[in-house]
Amino acid sequence: ELPAGTSVFDCPFGTGRFLASYAKHGLDFVGMDISGDMLVQSALKLLPEPEVEKWVAACNAKNTIMPMRIKDRGVLAIGDVRKLELPDKSVDVAVACRITRWLSPPDCQQMMRELQRVARNRIIWTARVANHREARSTELFESALSGWKITRNEAGVDVDYRVLMAELA
Repeated sequence: ELPAGTSVFDCPFGTGRFLASYAKHGLDFVGMDISGDMLVQSALKLLPEPEVEKWVAACNAKNTIMPMRIKDRGVLAIGDVRKLELPDKSVDVAVACRITRWLSPPDCQQMMRELQRVARNRIIWTARVANHREARSTELFESALSGWKITRNEAGVDVDYRVLMAELA
């Protein structure tokens, strides 16, 4: 339901699980992950292998992972969802799928604060909210929202795994 040209921040980007959807709908993206290896796998889905190898070699030479522009639609960058190096309100939508189990409850709240800071319109995330040792309650996320409210809360793969969306209140 997002119009073409919408900017999406996606972290953790992983191997680019939503790339096909972004391309199909003409969405611009910033794909961020804490793992350079994951970014390489994403880049290989988008660019010829020699271009990716050139980028990896340049990163190795500088001993850092440099952002990589993907055609005219996206950027891949290294980063941590708890401390984003993006300007305030720099993207339309922020997406954070399959990460909450890897973050402590306070880190989940910090993630939500950062996503609110960089997103203009929506935040979409997934979380196991009950019946699991890494469950993070909906109330935990709600407590981190300031001027935003959860507008969707739908079952994912099962009733305890939720797809959530927050929008400006």
